[in-house]
Amino acid sequence: MKPPEITLNDIEEILSLTIKGDNANKLALFLAMLSAFTDDSQINVALNAPSSTGKTYLATEVAKLFPSDSIIQLSNATPTALFYGESTFDEERNAKTIDFERKILMFLEQPDSFLQANLRPLLSHDQKELVYHRTNRSSRGENRADKIIIKGFPATVFCSANSKLDEQETTRTLLLSPESSPLKVEQAVDQALLKSYDPKRYQERIDNDEKRNALKRRIVEIRDLRIDNIKISDPDMVRTAFQETVGTWQPRHTRDINKLLNLIKAIALLNPWHRQKDDGSYEANESDIKSGVELWRSVSEAQRFGVNPFVLDFYKTYIVEPFSRLPSDKRACGISRIEISNCYLEHNGFNINGNYLIRQILPSLIKAGLLTEAKNPLDKRQYSYIPQITSEEMSKFIANTRREQIVAKIRHHK
Repeated sequence: MKPPEITLNDIEEILSLTIKGDNANKLALFLAMLSAFTDDSQINVALNAPSSTGKTYLATEVAKLFPSDSIIQLSNATPTALFYGESTFDEERNAKTIDFERKILMFLEQPDSFLQANLRPLLSHDQKELVYHRTNRSSRGENRADKIIIKGFPATVFCSANSKLDEQETTRTLLLSPESSPLKVEQAVDQALLKSYDPKRYQERIDNDEKRNALKRRIVEIRDLRIDNIKISDPDMVRTAFQETVGTWQPRHTRDINKLLNLIKAIALLNPWHRQKDDGSYEANESDIKSGVELWRSVSEAQRFGVNPFVLDFYKTYIVEPFSRLPSDKRACGISRIEISNCYLEHNGFNINGNYLIRQILPSLIKAGLLTEAKNPLDKRQYSYIPQITSEEMSKFIANTRREQIVAKIRHHK
């Protein structure tokens, strides 16, 4: 008997048992982990935001739905540590082999930048087997070259408070940031209080939830099917929707389109018993495409600009909006760090960490081409910042930001 079809709304309801808010983030993260059980359609995720916003909690809570033997979880790793972990020895090729096929590789802290550089061919799915040669010291103190073969492609999750991402990482990963709205914080506090009142009962309620347990069983069954590839039933529909989100074609879009395609394939993977064709192949239908496109729209803006959503929201709310209120004759002077900080204080009731603003947020926006920095012509001791976007895009940013704030207030009052 075929398991019943399941939708993203069902997944969202199950995830909401332990994760409040963050609907698009938790769905995208869940699908990324599920994509591990494909042949070569795995999704890489970078969860970037300031500390205490719930990056690690979000990743580990979603991971609890997946079989533990499919997850490789690392708190941190040196540039070569990954190459000397659990492995087997291939005598024929005189090499250590590390099998990442159909695995979920999670870094709960920002890995070393050199390790990320080493992983780029793996994240790009360049080859099914990657051969590395690494120098190692023997027990007698002699240097020797080790041959290491990495097999298969894992779905990867990187959690980091570092917003200064290399462009090579931003094009290879789906950029996400946990929400930091007052409503989400309030819900998280209420959940923490509920859990502390009776931890045993709280955990029993989660462990005994029928829908959650059914989903965990479904994931194991999907993994064991070992599906290789999922076809897209209507590529033209995907192309049209994708171009609407990206505007003018850019080189990075050759990778971004694969992020959308892999989201759609992961959605289809939720219901393989209903997506199998007469010839034994699997195909994502129109419903899967529509769900994938809708989810992509909610996360695509950050991918388009190559900065994480937290930094992009900061840009819209505390830089673009106050800049738009300046008289046209004063816009050439831009806005100062003090004005940006004051705007943040006005909105939130507390000051932003100045070091984080100077070392993380502003450099990320400048590197992405969204902001220029120059000496203030009226005060050479100060720097000023000017948004580098069109007036039309500026108006769109402001309209979207205000709409999000109104929606958040309505939800809060409910």
